[in-house]
Amino acid sequence: MSADAEAEHQAEPAPAPDRAPVARRRRARMVIGGALLAVGIGAAAIAIIGRGDDGSRQRPVGKLTSSEPASDATTATGATDDGTTTSAAADGEAVSSWPAIVKGRPGPLGLDGAAPPAELPELDPGYYLFNDFNGWHLWAVGDVGDSSAEVVLDADFPRVDQVGGEPDLEVDRNSFRLARGGADEPVVGVDFSSGFYGTTMVVTITGDAPLRVGTSARTVRSPLGLQLNTANG
Repeated sequence: MSADAEAEHQAEPAPAPDRAPVARRRRARMVIGGALLAVGIGAAAIAIIGRGDDGSRQRPVGKLTSSEPASDATTATGATDDGTTTSAAADGEAVSSWPAIVKGRPGPLGLDGAAPPAELPELDPGYYLFNDFNGWHLWAVGDVGDSSAEVVLDADFPRVDQVGGEPDLEVDRNSFRLARGGADEPVVGVDFSSGFYGTTMVVTITGDAPLRVGTSARTVRSPLGLQLNTANG
């Protein structure tokens, strides 16, 4: 080979090495590394969420819980003048009430809280017993003759007041007896309270006058026993 040919052969550049395998290997390492990093972060997050506040209690994985204490449920509880307790609580507190049969004033006797009517209402004669937010009421309507009504409670009566006139009224600590006596008003009687401690009441009519109860003025037999009902709200 001549010197010129040999020089020309040596001057030819060597073929460039193939870099594709190296680039593919680098990309593969990056993908694998990213996947491992994601797995590691996920495992750490699960461990943190799954651990309770004291490091021992377990919470449901992925459930977000507030770090602030929940506010207490408000309870609206009130007691009426007759000891009946009403509650708007949602936490199971006791709710007490007298039987529904005695609830509400008969319509002809006027609005709740009003005094007995000055005119004879369109009601049959008798003793009318009813309970409302203002307490208890036992009124003699019309001609009840010589009949009387006795009420006995298992606690002291905080209040027994004549209404409508001046009927005959004998009051003891836990009982009273009502009769029309010489009162000539069409409706006379008593308004009273069973207080916070009364839970059992017995109403007895002596004579021929009927006993009627509640807003329906339903006639019931004497003696009538009533029990304060207590249930969870």
